[in-house]
Amino acid sequence: MRWLVALAVLIGAIGLIATTDPHRPSSRPTPSVDENAKLDAEIAHALKTTGVYVPKNARKAPPPSEVDRVKITDFTWGKTGFGSVMEASFTVRNSLPYAVKDIAVKCSLHGESGTEIGRAARTIYRRFPPGATRVKDFSMGFINDQARGAWCEVVGVQK
Repeated sequence: MRWLVALAVLIGAIGLIATTDPHRPSSRPTPSVDENAKLDAEIAHALKTTGVYVPKNARKAPPPSEVDRVKITDFTWGKTGFGSVMEASFTVRNSLPYAVKDIAVKCSLHGESGTEIGRAARTIYRRFPPGATRVKDFSMGFINDQARGAWCEVVGVQK
């Protein structure tokens, strides 16, 4: 009896394969634009909840971090110590509604050709209230004596 059932299933499968024309369009209707949009939304939601993927147009920009709200402006620099130590003067602009302290500053040094030839990094251990605070003649440490240009940025702050 089992062989009879197996034979019937085999004959049915062969008949299905034989009647399927790969060149004939599917009898299933093409989804409408609204259905595609709904499906896209469902997929995006499912992926978003799993944390695997969120399309770029669905991402929201993160709020600015603390370090993004503390900037260096009015920057000047020079060399001291026989041309081997960088000294910088600048204004720290804290646009946060509260004071920060211990800001980490990173400077990029460039040669006459414009090529980056070194970096200097220091932490300024003091408080910076909201608004502008001037930092004058701050030593950034030893530098390459070929440095001809520099720019600095805040890379870290503490509350």
